[in-house]
Amino acid sequence: MALTTEFLDAVAKAGDRSSGPLIIPCPMPGNLGAFVPFSTFAEWRRLVLDLGLRRTVPDIVAMKFERSQKLHLLAWIDYDLVMAAELVAMTALELALKDRYLGKERVRRGKMLAEKVRKENREATKRETRAANSVSFTELLDYMVRYDGLTDDKVPMN
Repeated sequence: MALTTEFLDAVAKAGDRSSGPLIIPCPMPGNLGAFVPFSTFAEWRRLVLDLGLRRTVPDIVAMKFERSQKLHLLAWIDYDLVMAAELVAMTALELALKDRYLGKERVRRGKMLAEKVRKENREATKRETRAANSVSFTELLDYMVRYDGLTDDKVPMN
């Protein structure tokens, strides 16, 4: 599923932008509301490929993210594909967060529940146990910030 040169060449050939440059909203340092023009596929490709992952992520996450990159590259031909690409990227992010933090968050919640029922001298209800094990995407993002210390200052992006 890698981004092969054959795939990149095919998109470049198919996407003749003789109608003008692709202009997209793209946050830039000092101008978070910038609109950036891309006149050639090479410029567009550079932007998309620069948004790659470090290979320390699990293969399944990397494969899903590469699928998102492919859709972003195909957006050179039809910009409507950007929304699908973003959805796939969010799915890859959710998978990565589950891989990295889900177990830790369940343990943290389990300890909190155990302390609560110990103080109240009772057993945990099924509902409380289910709630302790049910962790949303939003809660995993919150865990990443609160307990793993990943803040805006540590992420080099706009």
